[in-house]
Amino acid sequence: MAVTLALRDVRPVDAPEQWRHPLSLVVEDRAFLVIRTVPALGSRLFRLVLGAERPDTGSVSVLGEAPGDLSRPAIRTLRSRIGSVLIPDGLVGNMTVWRNLALPLIFAAGLGEEEVERRIERVVEAFGLDDIRTRRPANLPADVRQIVALARAVVGNPSLLLLDDPLASVGTVETGRLIALCRHFAGTVIATTHRRNTVLYESADDVALWDESGYREAGHAAGQAAS
Repeated sequence: MAVTLALRDVRPVDAPEQWRHPLSLVVEDRAFLVIRTVPALGSRLFRLVLGAERPDTGSVSVLGEAPGDLSRPAIRTLRSRIGSVLIPDGLVGNMTVWRNLALPLIFAAGLGEEEVERRIERVVEAFGLDDIRTRRPANLPADVRQIVALARAVVGNPSLLLLDDPLASVGTVETGRLIALCRHFAGTVIATTHRRNTVLYESADDVALWDESGYREAGHAAGQAAS
């Protein structure tokens, strides 16, 4: 099986207190991994995956590339294959929902106008955003804003989707639907959660727990393993 992400004995520069042990993990293509962790760990992990910082020790491989060693043009190309919903969500508050969905397609993927419109309409329909396409994220409630952020993250059909506690404001039934959509539009999905989330655990192929004691696989019992 091909591998989307591989970390071997990784610690970041100025690691947060909870990152006491080097991190090693392998995520196969098309897998959905959920990691129960704390914000300081999840955010630093995703920065390493996106090439926003280099590891202090160990190695990071993402879609066959070492992001920390890439040139600026090469890292932009790699990031065009990765969708993400981070904290904060990165939506442009004074642009319409439609324009927010278009941004990654125009600037990252470099697609033509017709293809941009086709891909946007596809996610607008799937995520139920037609009634708010002309509204601005700054004026949307938190749950709707999170749905828009998810739609933007998958509009380019990413090979890898990174979700940092993306559904904290969304109800249980809606969470299941949105996770199914993420798996439909994206390849490999890695999601962190900072609280117990049964729907996420039951949707995942693998669940792990990561805290100051280290990273370990936890099955679907991660929600009961730690507060």
